[in-house]
Amino acid sequence: MEIEINMINVEDGDAIILTLKKEDKKALILIDGGYKKYYPKLKKRLEELLPSFDNKIDLVICTHYDNDHIGGIEKMLDDYHQIIQEIWIHKISDTLTEQVSLMKSELDSIEKIEEEYKRFKTLAGINEHQDFLIIEGYRDLLRVSEKLIQYDLESKTKEPTRGDYLEGFEEFTVISPTAKYYNSFLHELKGETFLKDIRNNISENKMILESFEEFTDLQEIRKGIDLSTPCSRLEKSSLKNSVTATNMVSIVTLLKANDCKYLFTGDAGIETFEDQNILDEDIKNLDWLDLPHHGSKNNTSEIMLSHFNPKTVFVSARGTANRPHYLIKQCLKNKETGDNIFVTNSDEETWYLKYDENGNTERILNT
Repeated sequence: MEIEINMINVEDGDAIILTLKKEDKKALILIDGGYKKYYPKLKKRLEELLPSFDNKIDLVICTHYDNDHIGGIEKMLDDYHQIIQEIWIHKISDTLTEQVSLMKSELDSIEKIEEEYKRFKTLAGINEHQDFLIIEGYRDLLRVSEKLIQYDLESKTKEPTRGDYLEGFEEFTVISPTAKYYNSFLHELKGETFLKDIRNNISENKMILESFEEFTDLQEIRKGIDLSTPCSRLEKSSLKNSVTATNMVSIVTLLKANDCKYLFTGDAGIETFEDQNILDEDIKNLDWLDLPHHGSKNNTSEIMLSHFNPKTVFVSARGTANRPHYLIKQCLKNKETGDNIFVTNSDEETWYLKYDENGNTERILNT
């Protein structure tokens, strides 16, 4: 099978184009859309690829609701709704119409929290291009839901769970969540507890900023921490570190082709893999790994990395000490991965990272 993975440089977000060709079948798959402001990069690559795929997008996967993953989906729907064949997306209600109604009823509460977040941003000294835009993510999900209805796409949507696959490409399957796992978080994804996710994200950002007040740069951090055993210093729980329900139920997918394994993780967390007992042979000794949550320290454990044992790692991130986290990078460097860790924004001129079935990695610059 011919494969190509294009990870668009959307900094701390995800926008991945996966192309598959085998015999007389081919598929173009879009996994998330990144921040809305980076959509022109995504569209540019889609325009180059579409003619070779019968001008069809075979599958759009919205791994979860966060702004840095779903923001660009809204614009993509405007441009390409007529050629989309299938959409995988979670719903917090039985239908998109019910979901839109529920979310609209909560906008007053959202706006109150937004005021709190604006005050936090001002005190923290961060601007709109540096923060995680958590509040806007809620509105993005609302608009995406409305567009799916507007463009009569609900009949093409599917809520995937473990074991589902793309028709004609059984090699591309859903690893997580199981139906049971998703339903265990459903209450947190609804009603007033949906707002709890936003508050938790605000708290997580505060903790990140507070931790960095003690250090001026990565060099200073390394002075205070023994890096001889980085793997043992990784986190053991995402939930205890305020990782949201939205992230924990990210749609995780696996491609098995040419005796190789490629794992796409969204913002899944430690318990996503460990509590569901899905660290099986299918995702052991990976050839390629999309590092969870842009390399956040809260989403990857020593157990996960030991099991994944990836040969090559791609990270969609800003390339700072925090994303991907330096302990995760050092742990990977001490394993089979070595220096085969590629970060989209380590060179700001990067348009996208490209990986093919022969294991070739190429950094495409934005020209």
